Amino acid sequence: MMTAAMISASAESMTQVQISNCDSLENWNCYPGDGIALDTEVKNEGTGSIKTYQDGGFAACYDMPETMDFSNAVSVTFDFIANTDRALSETAEGKSGIVIASEGAPAGYCEAYDETLSNYGVWVDEASYKAQEPPANTWKTITVNIDWSRAGENFDSTKVKYIKFFGQGHPGNGHEQRIDNVRVNFEKGIGKD
Repeated sequence: MMTAAMISASAESMTQVQISNCDSLENWNCYPGDGIALDTEVKNEGTGSIKTYQDGGFAACYDMPETMDFSNAVSVTFDFIANTDRALSETAEGKSGIVIASEGAPAGYCEAYDETLSNYGVWVDEASYKAQEPPANTWKTITVNIDWSRAGENFDSTKVKYIKFFGQGHPGNGHEQRIDNVRVNFEKGIGKD
């Protein structure tokens, strides 16, 4: 759930906005046939985290209740834990990261390489996302910059509606990931404050 309150992230230059505290499954979905649950025991803070579980790659997709202006967004921060140390850094299709998408992109789950998603989305810096892989079974707060050079032709930064996490495309059984406290960091003085 979005909060109206903005929390200072870096003295004078940054503002952090919570997009989802991950204390509810509302508006979260995953790859069809995979599992998704609210985990009230393994969490970083609050009352829960979003758990996805499957064999192969994962997708955790958040459909924001209303659109939001990301014109001056700089990065995405989230808390992450997985039962493998390759959840973020290895994918079969070569698509691992976060896509921020505006109205017009597919709601709910879609493939990371979906043409419509690419057209209405912008990726975070993929190398940074993969480089911040936490050790297995260890919570880590991860911040990755938005790579504005990868914005699709129809992406509208003033009408962002979706945040989609992708990773772990290598074969295997019993993969589990948890996401908690999804935040976006905004730079003051650029775009709209």
